[in-house]
This record gives sequence, structure tokens and C-alpha cells, in this order.
Amino acid sequence: MPILDSIQVAEEKAEKLKAEASEKVKSLLDQTKIDSEAKVKALFEAASLDEKKQEEKTIKLIEQKEKEVAAEYENQDQKVLEHAKTRMEKAVGYIIKKVLEV
Repeated sequence: MPILDSIQVAEEKAEKLKAEASEKVKSLLDQTKIDSEAKVKALFEAASLDEKKQEEKTIKLIEQKEKEVAAEYENQDQKVLEHAKTRMEKAVGYIIKKVLEV
């Protein structure tokens, strides 16, 4: 019977080692999951912060362009107004001349 006893002891040791290995694997998987979730959270936060910075930068660019466009329109409006004033003086002079001729 000693051979059977020794086989049984070996099987028990094998089962114990298998259980320990299985528990270790489970523990490693759990830790890997925790680490992965932490890394994903950090990446998400970094991406969110980057997105916010990009949004702020875009808003500033839009505001700057709006000011530039408004200034250009104001400049064009002034040119048109100056041109209209010179043309109005000519038109008034022409009308007065025609009225006086009558």
C-alpha cells in the first residue's frame, strides 16, 4: 500500500499546487484589471483635459477672427461712407445746377 499512499499524497500535493496556482492567477487577473482601469481612467482624464484646452483655444481663435472680420467690415463701411459722401456732394451740386437752370 505504500505506493498507493504515495500516489495519493502526490495527487493531493498536485491538487493543492493547482489550487494555489489558480488562486495566484485569479489574484493577478484582478490586479491587472484594477491597474488597467486606473490607466484607462488616467487616459480619459488626460484626454478630457486636452479636449477642454482645445475647446478654449478654438473659442479664442473664433473670437479673434470675429474681431478681425468686424474690423474689416468697419474699414469697408468707412470707405463706402467716404465714397458716398464725395458722390453725394457731386449729386447735390448736379441737382442744384439743374434746379437753377430751370
